[in-house]
Amino acid sequence: MNLIESTITENLKDQNTIFVFPTGTSGNLWADYIVQNGQIKCVASQRFIAWDNFKSEAIKCKVEGKSSIPGVMRKVFATNLIEENKNQPFLKRIILEKYKDSSQSFANWISGLLPQLQSWKKTTANISDFDEEDQDYESIYKKYSDFLDEHNFFDPAWEKPPFTPNGNKYIIFFPEILQDFAEYQELLQNTPHIQLINLPKTSGSVLPEETRPVCNFYPDSRSELKSLCMEIKRCHEEENVPYSQMAVSVSDMDIYKPYLLRDFDFFQIPIVIKSGQNLINYRAGGLFNQILECTKSNFSFEGVKALVMNNELPWKNRDLLNTLIQFGKAENCMCAFEENDVLIDPWEYSFKNVNWKDKKTPGGVNLIDFYRNFKHQIKGIAECKTFGDINRKWFELRQDLFEEEKFQPYTDMILSRCISELSKLIDLELKYKDFKVPDPFAFFVEILKDTDYVPQNKEFGVQVYPYKTVSSAPFQKHFVIDSCQKSLSITYTPLSFLREDKRRKLGLEEKNPSDSFIALYQMNSIKPVNFSASSKNFEGFAICYSGLKMEKTSSKINNLNFLDREKKFFTPGSGSAFPERISTAQKIGFEQWCKNQRSLCSEQAESQGLENWQEILKNSTLLFSGKKENNQFEGKIIISQSSLKSFFKCPKSFYFEKVCGLGSVNNTTELTSNFTMGSIFHKILEEFGNICIEENVYFTEQQNTLNETFQDIFNRGFERSLTLESIDVSPIARKILQSQGLQIKLAIEGAIIALLNKFPGYTFLATEKWYSYAPKDKDFAYTGQIDCLLTNPEGNIVLLDYKSSKSSIPGTNELFGKDDYIPDFQMPTYFILMNNQKHPVCPDRAFFFDLKEKKFIQFNGEKAKSAKITPLTEDEVQNICSKTEQYVQIYVDAIKNGKFNSLNPFDWETCAQCDYKAICRKTFTVCPSGRV
Repeated sequence: MNLIESTITENLKDQNTIFVFPTGTSGNLWADYIVQNGQIKCVASQRFIAWDNFKSEAIKCKVEGKSSIPGVMRKVFATNLIEENKNQPFLKRIILEKYKDSSQSFANWISGLLPQLQSWKKTTANISDFDEEDQDYESIYKKYSDFLDEHNFFDPAWEKPPFTPNGNKYIIFFPEILQDFAEYQELLQNTPHIQLINLPKTSGSVLPEETRPVCNFYPDSRSELKSLCMEIKRCHEEENVPYSQMAVSVSDMDIYKPYLLRDFDFFQIPIVIKSGQNLINYRAGGLFNQILECTKSNFSFEGVKALVMNNELPWKNRDLLNTLIQFGKAENCMCAFEENDVLIDPWEYSFKNVNWKDKKTPGGVNLIDFYRNFKHQIKGIAECKTFGDINRKWFELRQDLFEEEKFQPYTDMILSRCISELSKLIDLELKYKDFKVPDPFAFFVEILKDTDYVPQNKEFGVQVYPYKTVSSAPFQKHFVIDSCQKSLSITYTPLSFLREDKRRKLGLEEKNPSDSFIALYQMNSIKPVNFSASSKNFEGFAICYSGLKMEKTSSKINNLNFLDREKKFFTPGSGSAFPERISTAQKIGFEQWCKNQRSLCSEQAESQGLENWQEILKNSTLLFSGKKENNQFEGKIIISQSSLKSFFKCPKSFYFEKVCGLGSVNNTTELTSNFTMGSIFHKILEEFGNICIEENVYFTEQQNTLNETFQDIFNRGFERSLTLESIDVSPIARKILQSQGLQIKLAIEGAIIALLNKFPGYTFLATEKWYSYAPKDKDFAYTGQIDCLLTNPEGNIVLLDYKSSKSSIPGTNELFGKDDYIPDFQMPTYFILMNNQKHPVCPDRAFFFDLKEKKFIQFNGEKAKSAKITPLTEDEVQNICSKTEQYVQIYVDAIKNGKFNSLNPFDWETCAQCDYKAICRKTFTVCPSGRV
């Protein structure tokens, strides 16, 4: 019988004895424990209370003629204080003047320090050398005092309340772990109505070396959680410990909660999360924050997308909202922008310039009218001047935008909780006439952020609590995970808003109850408590808490770990037997696989499957065939260097993308795509080259700037390109690019100077020219667009391919120097096209032109760089063309036969970056030792 149980047993018969626990959860669990263990048939729950409840019941402040200030009013004061400081700055250090316009985020911090200001005032009473920071606290103290007096409020934290026992005796468990007990110690320690129960100490230490518990230390958190699941199952199945009598404590619930839910589900362990989160973190409650962010961002694409993609809510016009998002994505409605000091709505600007007025959408609704109505409703609630108006607008918006009958009970529960908080604000607004804040809706959202909500559930399973919550609660088995130094170190700091040097000067000492909590976990776990940690957790590297004995271990595969046993069984060469037990999910999956196999083996299904497969192959061939209107290539498979590159990079990903038409959903937008600037550079060089061809102008060497002749040609070509008519960009992107005309001009002018200096005496033969070639008696045809061909009076021809970035230039291994590498097909495909024209064009040199670096990299078939420029010989050209034709035949056969198997081994890095890795059956053994 531990200290708590023996104390309760001794005093249980006295009906006037109240047991005070650090948390209400601990009190409730001890009340249940006493009843369940037969010591008494029933007990009054009000005899097992939390420390906070004890303070409100037995230590009450009363000030004649004044009422206790509601917590919300502190935030009202802080919000208005910041607004006052923004208009007439008086805070010098707490909020620097340069940040005053964006300082509303300080409201929570200021409202939190208000209760401590009286203690600060007393502590600093004898100090005269106030610095600017101290003067700021003094200013806030005076203004808050005036605010309290003006509204007939008093702050309970500023008063010294009396202790009123009300005829009861109070037993307070473990005051040493209560953060604010020191404030009440003098009041409570000398009264016969109070009994303090402290943790026993040995030689002045709560945790002597010999009694410190062991901490199992794992290589990483995944191993730690897997071992946690195995130990829980072992306790349940071998020691008959009910799941509901096991508790897991975790220091950071936000990080660990999704992993715990997943692993417990994998191993079929029932779990009950006993931790709430603020209302905004629930998707339904997040609606109000999304409305605020949307309006604050002036209906930016991300703001609108976050709001309308909240699928927790049953939107009435889901199809229209999806259409709106696709429009914003396509037209780059990223954010609002200013023009002549006027803020421009990106959606309105795009609607105006792409003529969407006449385009109909799902349901025949004009999209621009739908957007304007949607914007009007969202702004309507976000710009309300009172909390009552917010309430009225909310119910109007709910009726107009959502399908009432389709709200899920869980969603309705969260929204109702949010509106109940709004109702409290409305009550205060009606009660106090000057209850006003600069932005009521933003204030309401901040209240939701500060309000934690724990959904009620009736499930039974392993209880998961935040660390410390149930340290003094009875469980048959306690588990404490992530027991690293950072997580288990707890410090109570008086006047925590002060700097450390100021607290030291004032003689304020920190309190460290870390070991006390560990001792409590030991005391209240009937079976030995399990502490665990890992050297690499989800936040980074960690060390074991110093108050524990570290014992290194690893996650082992045992009979209970059916997932790892199944995986090992399927690992080639392992020789492992099939696991003795499997989970329900594994069983269902296996049965479904068997069902599919039986279905495929039936004659009818086999016939149907064959027909479907032939249809896929037929569609595959048609997909890459020439169009009917192009009689020359009708029915032939079209070959391009880009399709070859994509196929030989990975035939499977090529199949998923090109044949199946699969693609990831990408609902993001940006002002211009990654390829836009490269397209613009290509267009400028094309227009520059066309003018040189029209006027028969040959290149001459230039200095740092273009001479008069080429400057004139460049300016005219640039003007043609600046209209961007041939570049597919949105109206907003076009406007942005036009505004960057000077920067674009300077960037490409240097490339043109490099081109003229590299090839003096040459001129353009062709720019951006399409070539095609269909070999006789073949069922395929080549096509390609060549960036640039240069020629000189002697008839020498140079092939140039423009590259906008160094990374797009093929490396040595991607050319034809090594047989074990898949080559880059761009230049060889161009050679095949040009050599097979009616009038063959045979370049004797070829270069990749890096436009940004203004460098030329020679292509010679085997390596990208050479010491000197040497013409390509006829044999070299024939060699690379022959090799390319071999690859082309492999490509054509794969499309005709539907064989898209991998042609070469891939490493982990290549597959990890693939968009289709989630559906591809390619697997890797990342860690052969078996440890994940």
